[in-house]
Amino acid sequence: MFGPGSYVLTAIFAPIIGAVVVFIVGALSGKEKLVAWLSVAIAAVSLLACLRLIPYVIHGGKVTLEYPLSPVIGFSFTVLVDPLSVVFAVTISLVSFLSLVYAVGYMEHADMVYAFYAHTLLFIAGMVGTVFASNLLLFYVFWELMCIPPVFMIFYWGETLEARRIALKFFVFTHVGALSILLGILGLYTMYGTFELLEMAKNTSILLANKTLAYVTFALLFVGFGVKMATFPLHNWLPDAHAEAPTPISCMLSGVMIKCGAYALARFAITLFKGVYPAFSTAFTIIAVITMVYGGLMAMAQTDIKRLLAFSSISQIGYIFFGLAIGTWLAVVAAVFHVINHALFKAMLFMCAGAVRHQTGTRDLTVLRGLAKRMPITALVFTIGGLAIAGTPPFNGFVSEFLLFTSGIKAGVYIPTLIAILTTIITAAYYLWVLLRAFFKETPANLAKVKEVTPVMYVPMFILAVLCVIIGVYPAPVVNLLAKVPGIV
Repeated sequence: MFGPGSYVLTAIFAPIIGAVVVFIVGALSGKEKLVAWLSVAIAAVSLLACLRLIPYVIHGGKVTLEYPLSPVIGFSFTVLVDPLSVVFAVTISLVSFLSLVYAVGYMEHADMVYAFYAHTLLFIAGMVGTVFASNLLLFYVFWELMCIPPVFMIFYWGETLEARRIALKFFVFTHVGALSILLGILGLYTMYGTFELLEMAKNTSILLANKTLAYVTFALLFVGFGVKMATFPLHNWLPDAHAEAPTPISCMLSGVMIKCGAYALARFAITLFKGVYPAFSTAFTIIAVITMVYGGLMAMAQTDIKRLLAFSSISQIGYIFFGLAIGTWLAVVAAVFHVINHALFKAMLFMCAGAVRHQTGTRDLTVLRGLAKRMPITALVFTIGGLAIAGTPPFNGFVSEFLLFTSGIKAGVYIPTLIAILTTIITAAYYLWVLLRAFFKETPANLAKVKEVTPVMYVPMFILAVLCVIIGVYPAPVVNLLAKVPGIV
């Protein structure tokens, strides 16, 4: 009979095994549609396995599973199933599944498409494994598995001639971050003599007895997580990588991969660093505010629609980091809720941008006009996404942003909260500019024959749009699950 252990193993290893199968089948058969839909089916299995874990955390709260691999060095396959890990895993697997469905249409004429799908499945496995792992060596293995596949996907399937340079830049940034995380893990091992996070959590007094080392260790971990989240000033890799990657991967990079940094920060802070965290809270709040304002202002200056969305992701990460920086129970719940919401509407917006490029051959907002008449579904979905990300009721972004602002006021951080509220005006401004310019002006002659994308591309977009509306109108099920996530301070 299946239990939580079986579901976790399925969620992680179905994509890993599937990647091998897809690569071999694709290389031998050359049937692109076969490997595309096989990859979608494998991603669906991983998603269903993650969804099956929800009842366990609703009723049981937390399940820990351990499979020893090398006890001599303290390496074991230890996973933690709790509300925080399950919420992130479901979000990752849902966005990844829909991105793969979208890719069936978007990547239909790409070279070596079977290798693309194999890399994508490994990417999914790395992200899902990262949020479940509680042995720090295992966490690091999955973190690397998450970082490596996008390098090859940008390098080989990038959308401009700059692909190779950008892939190298992505590799350097993410692996400098990974090295910082590894040093932080070794710092924890020096203090505790174990790589098991939950074992460390049983005796947090060790951190308080070694405060200097604890501060240095947490700072190292934050640098690694901050690179992944793309907080200012560790953000430089993101606009290039997210704009250059094939659109299905942009959806996953911006929608869920950068959230793994937020997950890691929340996990380590909640589980282990509660006694150290207050010393960082003010600095984190300042960084969060700078990140959201900087990302918003830079988004306003873009004429490439994918780069605009990429800078917008930096701004939105600022909101998520703002909640984590405050660290109260309500702020953490709001931050994680915004992780879910941003994953949905940002993946949807990138799909819209990819649809525009797929049908028009350009991402340049200075030449795009009047697409609402030619691509009505894409225009409708982009409108919903723009309203949601700007925090407009009744869409999902309004609920999580309202909770974030409420948590800031309750915590007494009035000026940062006011800045965060005002930044939503910037967000609304650049999305309104895109809508009016690209979709609602007169259609020029060179775009008169543009058609809507095929259903395999617009159905995933539409599903995400429906979820944005449903969660906005009826957020209770999500909020009730998130209420089980503890605060940091």
